[in-house]
Amino acid sequence: MSAAEVAHRARIALRDRFAAPAYASWAPGPAGERLYEGGATNALASSLLPRWVRGLEPAEEFAPAVAAARGVLDGRWSLFGHEVRLENPPRWRRNPLTGAEWPEGRSAALDYRRADVAGGAKLTWELGRLTMLPTLALAARLTGEREFAERALAWLADFTERNPLGHGIHHTSGIEMALRVLTAS
Repeated sequence: MSAAEVAHRARIALRDRFAAPAYASWAPGPAGERLYEGGATNALASSLLPRWVRGLEPAEEFAPAVAAARGVLDGRWSLFGHEVRLENPPRWRRNPLTGAEWPEGRSAALDYRRADVAGGAKLTWELGRLTMLPTLALAARLTGEREFAERALAWLADFTERNPLGHGIHHTSGIEMALRVLTAS
């Protein structure tokens, strides 16, 4: 790492410690109210729910996606080729394969490189990437069944409430946060 990069990272660390941006202290609910008219959940619901295709059978090529969404509603989800069980809502800090959970705490204090904690971060991060939400949204759009959209909205709201910025395993990696933004967009 160059001296210039070290200096830049030091400036950012000092800024975040002593003069953090205002948004860093916003809870998910107030943040949604500030950023989206009527809140983030209403913004997502208004963009997803009214555009359902009603009364049409999903095209055959989408049948696997709808079947996967039905599996998610039933608590079944495929994780790297392993079928795992998900609660409703999922236990976001839990490794779906081992059942072990990451501890609560500030993200900066958690060492995500430790494989001995909850079986490593990778599988827990995969759950936190929220990759099941687009599957549920697609099934809602194809079938017109409200339950798919309601589950996606409820899980997104639950994730943001239980995993505030800077707290927990899901905020230990900027890459993971970026992937989550892409998934939920």
